[in-house]
Amino acid sequence: MIGISANHLSSYLFPAADTEQLEYIKKVIDECDYYILIMGGRYGSLDEEGVSFTEREYDYAVDTGKVVLAFPHGDLTSLPISKSDTGDRMQRNLTDFRTKVMTGRLVREWSTREQLESLVVKAIVRATADYPAVGWVRGDTAASETLLQQINDLRNDNESLKDKLNRALNANKPSLTNLAGFNDVVRLNFYRKPYRGGQQIREDKSFSFSWSMIFVAVAVNIGASKSTGLIGSFIDKYRKKPRQIRNYLYAY
Repeated sequence: MIGISANHLSSYLFPAADTEQLEYIKKVIDECDYYILIMGGRYGSLDEEGVSFTEREYDYAVDTGKVVLAFPHGDLTSLPISKSDTGDRMQRNLTDFRTKVMTGRLVREWSTREQLESLVVKAIVRATADYPAVGWVRGDTAASETLLQQINDLRNDNESLKDKLNRALNANKPSLTNLAGFNDVVRLNFYRKPYRGGQQIREDKSFSFSWSMIFVAVAVNIGASKSTGLIGSFIDKYRKKPRQIRNYLYAY
């Protein structure tokens, strides 16, 4: 989380310029990981001791070890009177405050809004890379140590179950070796039992088929029962000898 303070900005964000305002500001700063100070031509609203709330904020951020990114205006004389302090005391206070901020600290001066935006973005990216912080998390979504442990246990259980499932699937896979190819030929034996002279006799025939022929014939009806009619149509289609083998429908 990032806290931003600017000269003459506190009076807009916190209407009551009293001790309660400063305490509230401190709470906001405590929740921040980075503190950004943008300095213009005004010193800001004063507390009872004559110190601006902006300077109080800055001092508190420094004292509490926050990462401070300061951006003072580079040329106060270019600012319009409506955005500058005219009183001698306020000008001295502002000068002293600027000296405090710019002493012993790397700052980036700016003169236009566009330049300020660019400098702030670059500084935040650099600060988060050099000084990574926790960030802000809603209280109702913050993970407790117990919840994190439960999540980790569930993750471990999930990995264990995945491993068991994979091992079970691999164990049930049949070990297939020496399978025939589609172009390999297999010979099927057929027989029939016609009646001749009042007696039933057995006649045997055998025919050769490639596995690709068998697959093409049965694939479209792979889920159907393989009746004698299906075998007969297969033979008619691929062997073109229906008269010779149509009645040999009993394979063995």
